[in-house]
Amino acid sequence: MAEPVTGTGVATAAVTGVTLVSLFGPLDGPTVIGAFAGAAIFVASASDFSLCWRLFLGALSFAAGLVAAPFTASLIESVTPRNTAVDMPIGALVASAAVVRILMGISSKDGPSLLSRFRGGG
Repeated sequence: MAEPVTGTGVATAAVTGVTLVSLFGPLDGPTVIGAFAGAAIFVASASDFSLCWRLFLGALSFAAGLVAAPFTASLIESVTPRNTAVDMPIGALVASAAVVRILMGISSKDGPSLLSRFRGGG
């Protein structure tokens, strides 16, 4: 039998999650969950940053996933076969997992970056 505290914790987390998803108004729940999952993937893979910095980048990744979901879904749909449909949650997942890493790679000061060529560094 499950511990009462564990069951209560799971129920509280579920209610909190549903409440947070409903706060995003016109966005559908699966898109918000996809963006959150992509942000979680990013945070889990960003082990080279401190915890506070990872949380900040995770929130930024989540927001970017929500904003870039339609574009990313259409981009994925354009490179897949014709009979493959890509919905917004998939676009949100991919966008939120990748967009912060891509931007950090473009503007990196430590190593070679795309912007360093325009700054005169490469």
